[in-house]
Amino acid sequence: MYFSMNRISGFLEFRRLNSVLFCVLLTLCSMDSRADSAPIQSRQLQIIQVGDLFRLGVDTDPPWQWDVLTGNNSPVFTAESPSNYYPSTVVEFSYYPQWVLKNDLQAIRTAAMEAVSASSKKFGIVLDVSQIDLQPFEFERFSGFRANFTASYNSSLRDVELYIGRSLSGHPVSMTVITLPGKLPHLVHLISRVGNSFSPIQSMH
Repeated sequence: MYFSMNRISGFLEFRRLNSVLFCVLLTLCSMDSRADSAPIQSRQLQIIQVGDLFRLGVDTDPPWQWDVLTGNNSPVFTAESPSNYYPSTVVEFSYYPQWVLKNDLQAIRTAAMEAVSASSKKFGIVLDVSQIDLQPFEFERFSGFRANFTASYNSSLRDVELYIGRSLSGHPVSMTVITLPGKLPHLVHLISRVGNSFSPIQSMH
């Protein structure tokens, strides 16, 4: 796939964010209604296999541009909406089969809180714990907590929603959605499609 310099810059920013999320999850593991007016979007998905780790779906109508970035911690699947798609959106997804997250709501909540706090700093803002409004979420094969904040991304103001969860086999999963301010409710169907399409290939590295 081919990307503009802005897209490449965005992906490099994602790689740095992924490293932060990995460190937070590693530390924790080692210790053992949206708007009804969301637009109707395509339900056609292209299933992408990310190495030997997991499969994930990306919209095909209109087709999204995607890439898999290789990092030191775990591959990062990144997809960007086409130019004629509104609102413009970037989705990043990572899976960590080499670590186990306790099957405990408080442990998962703590992981999510730490990850949101750390990732917000990478976007140039500092969130106090009292400013982080964690909400539970559940997809078919992973569940956990999500939170959102507004930050600068590629020199523009964007809303960022971070999902931190535990797969059915107990391994950490992270998904980040970045879009125009105030437009996250428009992506409720897209987020559901992507989240529910996640399918691990292996449970241990």
